[in-house]
Amino acid sequence: VVAPLKPKQADLLLTAREDSDRLYDIIENLLNISRIESGKNAMAFRRVSARGIVQDAVEVFRGAARNKGVELTMRLPGDLPDVTADTVQIGQVFANLISNALKYTPPGGEISLFAETLESHVWFVVADTGRGIPAMYLPYVFDRFFRVPGQETQSGTGLGLSIVKQIVEAHGGTVKVESTEGKGSTFMFTLPRADWANGKGGQA
Repeated sequence: VVAPLKPKQADLLLTAREDSDRLYDIIENLLNISRIESGKNAMAFRRVSARGIVQDAVEVFRGAARNKGVELTMRLPGDLPDVTADTVQIGQVFANLISNALKYTPPGGEISLFAETLESHVWFVVADTGRGIPAMYLPYVFDRFFRVPGQETQSGTGLGLSIVKQIVEAHGGTVKVESTEGKGSTFMFTLPRADWANGKGGQA
């Protein structure tokens, strides 16, 4: 008969489990980045609704936002064109950006998703009213393993934004961030318009 675990033993096992899960996440994320960089993570590009991929992303996090007391909104123009994208990979981009925004936005705050049509691309924007990022750290937020000093108590591997950058660039897009400490952050990325890529000049 196995004796019941003592509280200290249970705490140690829980810590070991959390460390193991974190290590697994790091390995999986690094493998994902490596596959994208090497071209072995083949993208299943197809024509998709820009409005649809935003709506799908928001629905995934609507419950979590409501539970935290954070308002999650979309403001999308009615004439958004289709884009060329791998829906699974772009779903991961939105998931990383929205989960980060939710992590650092306090109850009563807001996360907003926007989109805007450009000549050859569509801009997608995830903006929050969270704690923001000090200006000195903005050049490094897409670096692997980088986490803003003072925010280490939050869970995470420091690889999420690096994966966002890799996926967006594999689509022929760009990604950038703007932030004001204490007022929130805005992450923006582009995807190529399907009509442009299929005969109006190719991907920019």
